[in-house]
Amino acid sequence: MTSFPLLFDLARKPTTRDIAKAVRHGGTAALTEAERRADQARYQEITCRSALNRVEGMPFNWTLNPYRGCTHGCHYCFARRYHVQFEMNAGDEFASVILVKHNLVDVLTRELDKPSWTRELVAFGTATDPYQPIEGHYKLSRGAIQALTRGRTPFGLITRRAR
Repeated sequence: MTSFPLLFDLARKPTTRDIAKAVRHGGTAALTEAERRADQARYQEITCRSALNRVEGMPFNWTLNPYRGCTHGCHYCFARRYHVQFEMNAGDEFASVILVKHNLVDVLTRELDKPSWTRELVAFGTATDPYQPIEGHYKLSRGAIQALTRGRTPFGLITRRAR
């Protein structure tokens, strides 16, 4: 079995840039801190620098995604292409390696509290299903909805689930 050197500073969670670099050089096996859970997916906690993502050419200007990848693994899912940004394939790794933005709610709250925030519509769940099964453990979508509500920010939610 191949052993990879520790790629991340244990004092902090890796960023998405750190993850992309690690996977580029060592494949998903390089995600040494990813926790395998009962559903056999591996969950890698990451630190996000921003929660809201600016987009262009859509009927909304902002997106929000607490996770990257989805254990539902629907073959038709439009979000699969976003996994390629992290040097992971849009096939099996989309459903088996999930990036978890553990600090999303705190970062989102700070962004919504800025005087410059104009309370534009936020599309929630454009690169993953925010209600995939791991949400029961992390509760990031619940926390984000509470933050958006407190911040008087309108949002639309895209999910496969019936919640």
